[in-house]
Amino acid sequence: MPQDQPEDYTLLVDILTSCFNLERITISMESDPPPRILEAFRTPLQSLRLLLVYGWSEEASALLLGICAPLRVISLQSEPGDWVGKVPWSPVPLERVLSHLSPTLEELELDEFTVDPARMQPRPAPPITGLVQYPAVHSLTVGCIVGRPLLDRLHHLFPALCGTLAFRALNGSALDLRDYTSTRAANKLAQEDDWARSHRLAPTWKKLDRLVCDPVTFYLLALRCPIRLVMVRYVSADTRGYVMEALRENPVPRLKLSLLLKYGLGILDGLLPPELAGTLTHLTIVLEYANDILPASHAGPNTLARIRWADLLDRTISILKPLHRLTHLRLAVQSDVCDGLAHWPAERSEAFVRAVRADAFDFAGAGSALVSALPSLQYLFLATDGTVSGQVVLLDDSAEDVHEEWHASRGWRVADSQSESMSGADAALTVQDCQRVLVELEDTVMETIVWREERFVSEAEAESLRGNR
Repeated sequence: MPQDQPEDYTLLVDILTSCFNLERITISMESDPPPRILEAFRTPLQSLRLLLVYGWSEEASALLLGICAPLRVISLQSEPGDWVGKVPWSPVPLERVLSHLSPTLEELELDEFTVDPARMQPRPAPPITGLVQYPAVHSLTVGCIVGRPLLDRLHHLFPALCGTLAFRALNGSALDLRDYTSTRAANKLAQEDDWARSHRLAPTWKKLDRLVCDPVTFYLLALRCPIRLVMVRYVSADTRGYVMEALRENPVPRLKLSLLLKYGLGILDGLLPPELAGTLTHLTIVLEYANDILPASHAGPNTLARIRWADLLDRTISILKPLHRLTHLRLAVQSDVCDGLAHWPAERSEAFVRAVRADAFDFAGAGSALVSALPSLQYLFLATDGTVSGQVVLLDDSAEDVHEEWHASRGWRVADSQSESMSGADAALTVQDCQRVLVELEDTVMETIVWREERFVSEAEAESLRGNR
């Protein structure tokens, strides 16, 4: 808010002091608010449940220290310009501003967070048992976890965590392979109840509803507790092995993988370990085809150009066949290709792009092939999304920007052809070589099922998205 418009502050003060059913507040600390704003937040706000703060300063700290409300959700986010030189949140600074809110706090979201003593402020880091706990927090979302994600500290800080644990990115620039090994070993030890008791530490989490992270973090955490849904982002040829090992030791019932195809189809080989065959019932695979490959990348210059949709579908089916308990499958193709300078971006496969465009994508063929190979399937969802951008040279040698986007999806219920009652010729798609049919779902039904299975946006994230529109 501009400081030369005091009437705006007056309006905000009036809202804070007179709206007795106020439940959510989003505030941007782009400038220093006057004292009366901070004073207004100190009035009892008994209905306030969610606070989303953008930007961080001493004034933002004062706001949190003085707020009088039974907050359940707190989200502390940096403005884009605040990232340079920013110190990530760590337990002690967090304690200074949130400890008085810990009895009611259920969801916590931070832009950056570290529990690694080597990265914590101030130094030396205090002992684990000296840190303030957040006993009501059941969900933790972190934009970037900095350093080692150590479970003994996370267990202590958030002993009741059972909902979402989301580490959307890992800043492990100071870690090497030896750190990976030692961190994973330490996290396995932290989950031994006898060890935790002997060190007077909080016991391990009993279960998690959802884990969202990158491949390396998935590997480092080495979680043993039951997890309903694991969502691993940005799996590449270099990080595939971390995912395989983590899934081998904790085969989950529901899984979502986002796979980067820029290094070729080899990323699929052995991706799903045999241990998943007996547990996995719900699977989402997002196949990301993008030609934003730098010349210095390990990917071959013609890797993307050689990919064909038929080959990709065949390789995908081959890794899915052992999953004899799989009932729900969602396969999505996301394409992002562009034309540019001579050596960047990488050459793309025109045949692949043509095949996955919305008006050409063979939903029926892909659906039949998948259902034929997977006899346990009950629901199947296919989607193709894409953008193509670049420039074309006109007859007068001038350049014109071109941009194309598409989105298309289909969803089916898989039924027995002998028992399914057909209401019309197009009511169902018969699957070749088996006694099953694909009964197409209405868009609203399909979207509801997909959202229910994969929802992971928290209240504060949803509020943030609404605010950015």
